[in-house]
Amino acid sequence: MLILFQTRLLIFPINNTMIEIAIFWLFLSALLTLLVGVGLILVIRRKTQSNLKENKPAGFWVRLVCFCVDLAIIDMLKSFLAYHGSLVAAGYITILIALSYFFFFWIFFSATPAMMLARIRILSKNGAPLKIWQILTRLAMFIFLFISWIPMLFDKKQKRALHDIVAQTRVAYAEKEKKVETNSGWVQRVKIFLLVLVLVLLIGLIVTGGGEKLTRYTENNQITFFDLNKDGISDGLTMDVDKDGKSDVFKYDLNNDHVVDFTTFDTDKDGVNESMDINNDGRIDGFDFDKDNVLDIPVSEGQFFIWLWRMLFGLWITGFVTLLGFGIVKEYNKKS
Repeated sequence: MLILFQTRLLIFPINNTMIEIAIFWLFLSALLTLLVGVGLILVIRRKTQSNLKENKPAGFWVRLVCFCVDLAIIDMLKSFLAYHGSLVAAGYITILIALSYFFFFWIFFSATPAMMLARIRILSKNGAPLKIWQILTRLAMFIFLFISWIPMLFDKKQKRALHDIVAQTRVAYAEKEKKVETNSGWVQRVKIFLLVLVLVLLIGLIVTGGGEKLTRYTENNQITFFDLNKDGISDGLTMDVDKDGKSDVFKYDLNNDHVVDFTTFDTDKDGVNESMDINNDGRIDGFDFDKDNVLDIPVSEGQFFIWLWRMLFGLWITGFVTLLGFGIVKEYNKKS
């Protein structure tokens, strides 16, 4: 129906190039940080061999190096997954990757990949596997950033950060996770279900964020780009689909993320684009008769799919929170 060219052209040469350069430098800097960090960790491994048997607390510098390596890994994942769709979706994907990275490595291994390489683990007071509430507490303390690490400088014995104190954990040298109890049964199933839910959401964000990009179109006698708000950046394009010399499709990118926000059509061929596809899914969601780009009369089919996705996301949130609560209760009952 619409003429779509697969050749990726730089319709917005300055902005698009800047984004691609930023992604390239993000990956390059993350790779450099990863290589330097892994080298430092290998040096630390040789010098801390004796700390394993005694489970000595991990100090400030080894934890800082591990944290930087983990951030580098996250940046590399972001450069591969997040910035190939709309910038809005990229923001959600970035947050999801960062939180999920720490949450699931902590919950399954009590350590991130960098910590495992340095042979340090997050341990509960009695050496038991980390509880869900402890992991959530540690994640919540991220809002304090490195401020929460200040107590480590004064706690000479345990070297605990603020999030260790609040979550009742400590970080120590340990070759393998010390398990006083096993997380079998329902608790383990809950952890796996949580991981599956996050993977489903991540895939959904990647797919929907890849939406219809304006950079995929090339200007020709049927497609013309225009600057709607006169800010020097093309905000959309007009299309003459039926080749009658009149534009009958308008696509708008009002937030300049190179992804179509909504599309208008002239379905009755009266010279006025009254039909709107506001979620860019190829279905007409309603009609705009006063030219304010707002639906005056919604179409039930289009609205159904809009609310369907909202309902599915609501179910995802409900399911995830319910599983978290269920896991915490099961862990508490098991302890009791």
